[in-house]
Parts: sequence; structure tokens; C-alpha cells
Amino acid sequence: MRISKLSASQRKKGRVLVHLDSGDILRVGESEVVSQGLCAGMELDGAALAALEDAARRRQVRERAMDLLSLRPMSRRELTGKLTAKGADLQSAEDAADWLE
Repeated sequence: MRISKLSASQRKKGRVLVHLDSGDILRVGESEVVSQGLCAGMELDGAALAALEDAARRRQVRERAMDLLSLRPMSRRELTGKLTAKGADLQSAEDAADWLE
């Protein structure tokens, strides 16, 4: 899989859109772009693509957790419960709660 282009998100500061040749778009943070050395035209093997998809998924769960906590304070248990109810797996929800602590 090849990266066709990278572009900054116009909606969220610090988010980068990774456009793949397949037409898929992954939303990752600037830190993932730097840590994985992403650039346009880069070829991603299966492991690199899986790592990038995992980073995008973790970032999405973290953003959802921050959105939920911006509405009102809640316990860790309530937060992870709401995240899993919205489609996150339990490990990602726990990681987001750890990150917020």
C-alpha cells in the first residue's frame, strides 16, 4: 500500500490525513507521522500499515474520551463503559483512560 499524500486536517489542529492509494484516509497525529517517518510516495508493508491503523484507532478513542469528559466529569469505569458502548474495544478504552490520567 502506498501513501499518495499527507495533508493537515482543516478541522482538528495536530491531525494529519494520510491518503492511501486504495482511497482510504487514515487520521493520525503529527507525532505518528514523525515517529514512523511518513511521507508521500512511501510504500507501507503489512506491518507498517497495521501499526498506522492502530495509531489512528487509538487517537480516535482518545479524542472521543476527551469529548466525553468535556461534557461532564465521570469516573474511569463510566468513561471506559461509554467508550466501549460507542464501539471501542476494552483495551483501547483502558489505554485512553490511562493516557488521560
